[in-house]
Amino acid sequence: MSKFSEEDKLLAVHSYLEGQESYRSIGKRMGIDHKSVVKWVALYQAQGEEGLVEKYTKYSIEFKMDVLNYLNDTGASHLEAAAYFHILSPSAIRVKVVGANEKVSLVSWGSWKCCAE
Repeated sequence: MSKFSEEDKLLAVHSYLEGQESYRSIGKRMGIDHKSVVKWVALYQAQGEEGLVEKYTKYSIEFKMDVLNYLNDTGASHLEAAAYFHILSPSAIRVKVVGANEKVSLVSWGSWKCCAE
């Protein structure tokens, strides 16, 4: 979950675009790195208010098992698997290799974990 609401981000973006504050002053006021404000402004300029909406993807257990099986069957890296399965954040896949056969035995999706059989 985002620390800031869409409204907070929009107010920050408008404050910058209207010349009221700099990236750094907005970041300091909000207690965040100014690079977050730079990102919000860029998203807003490219996508409008929709760019400031947090997007979450909930993956089914079946989908996660498909990714796990793909990793086992092909030996692909988590980056390759993310590209193959159109997962926007490759860091969402955590892989732990265990055993002499070096097969993937555990995949973690945030707090979700699934053990291979």
